[in-house]
Amino acid sequence: MVDSIDMGTTERHDITVCDLADTVAGATTRARWAELDAQAPFANLCARVLGVRTAEWALRVEATGEELVGRRLARLGTEWEVLHSIETGDGGHTIDHVVIGPGGVFTLTTKHRPRGRAVVDARCVRVNGQHTNHVRNARHEATRAGWLLSEACHFSVTATPLIVFVGLDDFKIKQMPDAVQVTTLDRLLAWFDSRPSISSPTTTAAIYQRARWSTTWY
Repeated sequence: MVDSIDMGTTERHDITVCDLADTVAGATTRARWAELDAQAPFANLCARVLGVRTAEWALRVEATGEELVGRRLARLGTEWEVLHSIETGDGGHTIDHVVIGPGGVFTLTTKHRPRGRAVVDARCVRVNGQHTNHVRNARHEATRAGWLLSEACHFSVTATPLIVFVGLDDFKIKQMPDAVQVTTLDRLLAWFDSRPSISSPTTTAAIYQRARWSTTWY
């Protein structure tokens, strides 16, 4: 890992600087789940026993998916840097994971769909036969991340959006959407290993040193 920069207790726009290298995968989603579960613990327990898919269930599944992806990303080589649960100033949005390394910069969106079926085509991703906004949202997330990192680094940074499915029973790619990549948890490490090297260690270190501070993302 790259040595840290001492940012002290500087604040920008009333936001305390936090080192995101200390944030674990799924932290924000898990906190949202805990808050929701605490509002009606007995009702949520009954729903779990009965197999009812509530908002509490959705957050719990989502957090689990992010944690599974985080554990898989921890197996990347030391030339890669990984950040998780990055809260941005974009309406309370959170980027599940940011990966920085020789292959470039990637924003990862985790989609945990237990026993689901996903079909990828040029326009969108369908899950269980239903059209989703996953591609559009992933593009927006990566575009904003690239802009914020470029502002912080003072050189151009392009982020590639990657949608990672967890728990699927069936995954088919008819055609990859333009400027968006889609894969599964099982294929994730091989996907990163297949990326061509486009970024030097110096550039990777420079981007990571800016990406790891919370104020970069507001």
